[in-house]
Amino acid sequence: AAAAAAASTSYKPSLQPIELSKEAAQKWGIQSLTRFPGEGQVASEGFKNNRFLDGQLVLMDHHHPHHHQTTTNEDCFSFVWVPTKHHVFFGRPSPQVVLNMLRDTLSKEDTLDNMRDHATHCWNVPFCSTKARALDTSRTRHNNNKD
Repeated sequence: AAAAAAASTSYKPSLQPIELSKEAAQKWGIQSLTRFPGEGQVASEGFKNNRFLDGQLVLMDHHHPHHHQTTTNEDCFSFVWVPTKHHVFFGRPSPQVVLNMLRDTLSKEDTLDNMRDHATHCWNVPFCSTKARALDTSRTRHNNNKD
């Protein structure tokens, strides 16, 4: 029940939306960008000196009450670290991209699993039985050639 309540929770932005210029509004199909305050983690290479900085989550929100046009921006959002003005955009991959990525991953995993299974099988066969099998095969060939 707690998970259902958490899933239905909605948040109201506490920051004023970013009003877009007329040209940007036409391009993006929305009039403003909804913002939420928060923190974003930054770190040096090797995850050294990690710390949190003030930031803003920015939604390209076509569901905003003032937006009537559905655009491809419905699955886009960004995060900006305020002190550094570093801005990162995120988008949801298309269903086809997700399927291709899964197919590639599963295919590579299948290949590795098959190689691992074969190598395990080879290591589990006692050396003396493989040597005996090889001798039996050569004797059979030798005897067949006598006929």
